[in-house]
Formats: sequence, structure tokens, C-alpha cells
Amino acid sequence: MKEKSKVNHKSWIIFLVFFLISILFIISIILSLFFKVRVDEYNTTEFTATVISVERNHPFLDRPRYIINTIEFGQLRINNIRRVADSEELNKLQYGEEILFRVEDMRVHSMEFLMERGSPIDIVALKTIDHTIISLESYNAESERIEVRNIIISSIVGPITITLSILFLLKSKNNRRNKI
Repeated sequence: MKEKSKVNHKSWIIFLVFFLISILFIISIILSLFFKVRVDEYNTTEFTATVISVERNHPFLDRPRYIINTIEFGQLRINNIRRVADSEELNKLQYGEEILFRVEDMRVHSMEFLMERGSPIDIVALKTIDHTIISLESYNAESERIEVRNIIISSIVGPITITLSILFLLKSKNNRRNKI
């Protein structure tokens, strides 16, 4: 009798794990639809900095990242460089060159903390006096592309995990009946 309850308990735990994963995927879809934020001049803050150096720090071809080391703010990070920025202009940045960059207002309060820890600050726009390297429009377009991809993945993985969890629960119940 104890063996049956152990199997039953194990089955329910596995079912709950799969089911909770499914629910989290579904919640992530819903939240992404409601909390879609486009960056613009009104919800970002512009800063000026002086370039020390530029380095590519992410080896994966699909999602390279660049770090701009600055005198005033430490490290500035640019994600998804291939689709967002003019990488040719980014590579031309020289020591001592002045840049203007934008940070989302909701992240401005954490900049000092990030600088103290040596962590990079994520930026959403970047320009020099002569060139726009990252525009708010290109940043928004890439964010939307990533959001659509995540919704598609969540829409596939969520139902699959729900189905697997229900099938597993039904199979474990059938196995218990056959053992009786």
C-alpha cells in the first residue's frame, strides 16, 4: 500500500511540475501582450559620455553584444547588434570621442548601482555628433521581433507541456489500475 502511495505521490509531483511550467508559459504570453513598451524620447533619458574603447564580448553569431567603455559611466552594453546598430559606425568610435546614448527611464535609477559593481548599462539609442548608430526605431523593431518569437515559442511549448502533463497523469493512473 505504501508503494502505491509513493508512485501516486511521484506522479502528482511530475504532473504539477509540467503543469506549472505550462501555466508560466501562458502567463508570459499574456504579460508580454499587456506590458509592451516602446521606447521613445519621452520614456528614455539621454546622457553624454566619452569613449575609451569598444569591444565585442559575446561570441555567438546570432546575438553579438558590444561593450562601449566610457570615462563617465563605465560599460555601456548594446544587445542584438546585428539587427539594431550600424556596426560599421560603432567600430569607428575612437578614444576620446563624445557619444550620446539613451537609457530607459525605468533603468536610470539603477545606473549608479551597475557602475559601482562594474556591470554594464543597457542602452537603447546611441549616436555621435555626425551619425546615428542605434535609433529608437531600430531598437523598437528588434524588440518587437524578439517579442513575436517569444510568443510563438510560448504558444507552442505551453500546450505541449500541458498535454504531456495530462498524458503522464493518465498513464500513471492506468499503471496503478493494472497493478491492482
